[in-house]
Amino acid sequence: MGILWSTSYPLGRYLAPYEAPQAVVVIRGFIAFAFLIVIARRRSQARIKLSPNVIGQLVLLGICGFCLHNFLLFEALEHTQANTGAVINGAIPVVVVILDYLIFRRTIGRWSIAGVGLSFIGALIVVSHGEVTSIFHGAIGYGELLFLIAIFGWAMYTIVARPLLERYSAAAVSAYACLAGGVLMLPWMLSNLAASIALLSQPSIILLLIIQGILTMGLGFLWYYEGV
Repeated sequence: MGILWSTSYPLGRYLAPYEAPQAVVVIRGFIAFAFLIVIARRRSQARIKLSPNVIGQLVLLGICGFCLHNFLLFEALEHTQANTGAVINGAIPVVVVILDYLIFRRTIGRWSIAGVGLSFIGALIVVSHGEVTSIFHGAIGYGELLFLIAIFGWAMYTIVARPLLERYSAAAVSAYACLAGGVLMLPWMLSNLAASIALLSQPSIILLLIIQGILTMGLGFLWYYEGV
C-alpha cells in the first residue's frame, strides 16, 4: 500500500503545470469506485443499507478523504517538492493517534507517546526546512501548510470509517467513499473546466490516471481499510 501511495507524489509534480487537481481527484475517484465495486460484488460484500446516518458518514468520508486530503495533496504539490510532501504525510499516524484518543478515548502506550513525539519533531523539521523557530514567526510555505491540513483530513478519514467498518466490508466502504468523494469534487472540477479539459486531452495522462485509480486508490484504499 505504501509503495502504491508513494507514486502519487511524483505524479502530482508531473501534473502540476496543468493546475487541475480537481480533475485528478475526480477521475481517480470514479475509476477506483468502479474497480472496488467489482471486487465487492465478486466477494458478495457490496450491499450497504443506506440510512441517513450511513449516507452522512459516507459523505463525511468523501469530504475528509477527497475534498481535504486528496485535493490538497495535489494542490500542495504545485507549490512544494514531492519528497517534502511525502515526509510530511508520514506524520499522519501522529494525528490518528491523537484523534483516536480525543474521540474514542483509546489509551496511548508509552512507546506510542514517544513515537508521536519523535514524528511530530520530524514533521516540524521538514515543514520549517530545518529552521524550527521560524514556525513561530509564520514562516511556513504555502505547500507545506496545505499538506498539514491534508494529513488532518486523512486522519479523520481513518477515524470516521471505524463504525462503518464494524458493519460493512472494507471493499464496500472504500468503494462508496470513493464515489462520494468523486461526486463532491465534480462541481469543483467543472468550475475549472478549461484546465480539466487540457489535462484530460492527453491520452498518456488518462492512462496514468486509470492506473492510479486502480492501483493507488483502488487497491491502496482497500488494503488501508482492511488493515484498519
